[in-house]
Amino acid sequence: MSAECTCISELMFTSQLEPSAVRFKRHRVIHLVTESWIPLLATIHLCL
Repeated sequence: MSAECTCISELMFTSQLEPSAVRFKRHRVIHLVTESWIPLLATIHLCL
C-alpha cells in the first residue's frame, strides 16, 4: 500500500503547483490517519 501511496503523491505533486512542504505535511497527516485507523477498524471488526 505504501508504494501505491507514494506513486499517487508523486503524480499529484507533478500536477499541482503547491509548495512541497505543504504537500508533504498533508500527505503525512493523511498517511498517519490511515495507518492508525486501519488496524483499529480491523480490531473492532474482529471483536464483533
